[in-house]
Amino acid sequence: MGISPRTASDPRTEFDFAQPILELSSTDFASSLKKAVASSKSKTAVIYVHGYDNDFAGAAFRTAQIAFDMA
Repeated sequence: MGISPRTASDPRTEFDFAQPILELSSTDFASSLKKAVASSKSKTAVIYVHGYDNDFAGAAFRTAQIAFDMA
Protein backbone atom coordinates (compact mmCIF):
# COMPACT_ATOMS: atom_id res chain seq x y z
CA MET A 1 0.00 0.00 0.00
CA GLY A 2 1.21 3.50 -0.68
CA ILE A 3 0.58 6.83 -2.37
CA SER A 4 1.79 7.59 -5.87
CA PRO A 5 3.63 10.80 -6.75
CA ARG A 6 1.30 13.61 -7.78
CA THR A 7 1.34 17.28 -8.69
CA ALA A 8 -0.62 19.70 -6.53
CA SER A 9 -3.70 21.08 -8.24
CA ASP A 10 -3.35 24.32 -6.23
CA PRO A 11 0.21 24.92 -4.94
CA ARG A 12 -1.07 27.58 -2.52
CA THR A 13 -2.97 24.97 -0.53
CA GLU A 14 -1.41 21.62 -1.51
CA PHE A 15 2.03 20.03 -1.74
CA ASP A 16 3.40 17.77 -4.45
CA PHE A 17 4.33 14.21 -3.63
CA ALA A 18 7.54 13.95 -5.66
CA GLN A 19 8.28 10.39 -4.59
CA PRO A 20 6.01 7.48 -3.75
CA ILE A 21 4.96 7.28 -0.11
CA LEU A 22 5.23 3.68 1.03
CA GLU A 23 3.80 1.94 4.05
CA LEU A 24 6.67 0.26 5.92
CA SER A 25 6.74 -2.58 8.38
CA SER A 26 7.83 -1.59 11.89
CA THR A 27 11.24 -3.20 11.26
CA ASP A 28 11.75 -1.37 7.96
CA PHE A 29 10.57 1.91 9.52
CA ALA A 30 13.05 1.58 12.41
CA SER A 31 15.89 0.77 10.00
CA SER A 32 15.02 3.69 7.71
CA LEU A 33 14.76 6.08 10.67
CA LYS A 34 18.15 5.01 12.04
CA LYS A 35 19.77 5.55 8.63
CA ALA A 36 18.16 8.97 8.20
CA VAL A 37 19.20 10.17 11.66
CA ALA A 38 22.73 8.81 11.24
CA SER A 39 23.15 10.68 7.95
CA SER A 40 21.67 13.97 9.24
CA LYS A 41 23.76 16.90 10.49
CA SER A 42 21.87 17.24 13.77
CA LYS A 43 21.53 13.50 14.52
CA THR A 44 17.93 14.15 15.64
CA ALA A 45 14.42 13.49 14.37
CA VAL A 46 11.07 15.17 14.85
CA ILE A 47 8.07 12.86 14.98
CA TYR A 48 4.70 14.49 14.40
CA VAL A 49 1.65 12.58 15.62
CA HIS A 50 -1.51 14.01 14.11
CA GLY A 51 -4.93 13.92 15.77
CA TYR A 52 -7.42 11.10 15.32
CA ASP A 53 -9.76 13.15 13.12
CA ASN A 54 -7.20 14.09 10.43
CA ASP A 55 -6.96 12.53 7.01
CA PHE A 56 -3.61 11.66 5.44
CA ALA A 57 -3.58 14.68 3.11
CA GLY A 58 -4.16 17.10 6.01
CA ALA A 59 -1.48 15.45 8.13
CA ALA A 60 0.98 15.49 5.21
CA PHE A 61 0.27 19.18 4.59
CA ARG A 62 0.80 20.05 8.26
CA THR A 63 4.01 17.98 8.42
CA ALA A 64 5.37 19.74 5.34
CA GLN A 65 4.50 23.12 6.86
CA ILE A 66 6.30 22.22 10.11
CA ALA A 67 9.38 21.03 8.17
CA PHE A 68 9.39 24.25 6.13
CA ASP A 69 9.05 26.40 9.26
CA MET A 70 11.89 24.54 11.02
CA ALA A 71 14.29 24.83 8.06
